[in-house]
Amino acid sequence: MAKKLTANLEVIADTRNLANVLAGMKVKLPNGLDSAKVLTHVAATQAIHDKLEALNLQVAKAVDEQRAAVLQLRKDTKEIRTGVKAMFGDDSAEYAMVGGTRASERKKPGKK
Repeated sequence: MAKKLTANLEVIADTRNLANVLAGMKVKLPNGLDSAKVLTHVAATQAIHDKLEALNLQVAKAVDEQRAAVLQLRKDTKEIRTGVKAMFGDDSAEYAMVGGTRASERKKPGKK
């Protein structure tokens, strides 16, 4: 997404430069387009671009917060399983209930 926003900035800058060149030429195009109209469009596009950048920063911050929350949940899950394993043993039904694999259900290593 950042690549596309950068490309948009290049279009905005190029169009702004063209509008300035058009103003210097003091030419009125047949379709009624003049440098003032173009600069108005450039300003509107720049405002939308700035708004998108601000929203993208908010999204990035929310994604970072979610990742941190998920990491905390994984840590909590690991601590729960470790605690249940310590209290009831690694072959208990309680350990299996919290998502652990009972020792008796683990695959035995093969003979060499």
